[in-house]
Amino acid sequence: MENPHPESLAVLLADPPPDRQAYIDGASEYAVWASKRHFDLERARRFAAASYDRAFYPEGASRQMTAILASGDRAGGLSRLRRADARDPRLGRRPHHPVGRTANR
Repeated sequence: MENPHPESLAVLLADPPPDRQAYIDGASEYAVWASKRHFDLERARRFAAASYDRAFYPEGASRQMTAILASGDRAGGLSRLRRADARDPRLGRRPHHPVGRTANR
């Protein structure tokens, strides 16, 4: 498994912000994973606010990181992974998206 980029790792391992406003202000850190050309800071701030309001639970991040590290390298298994494609005629319908819409609509 390839090591993460130091900048990405620093964002992942940083202590959580102390309050809602600091969490929203920290949205600029999301740019480390975003397209450099199309990153929208205001959109990232809105997403951060909604995420914080929905479920801010900083303890969950350390548990999730522990689980990721304990699960080991999955790269070999990815080549064996099979999934139905949206164009697969065996589906009989388009996949349902969580927002209540179907693909290609």
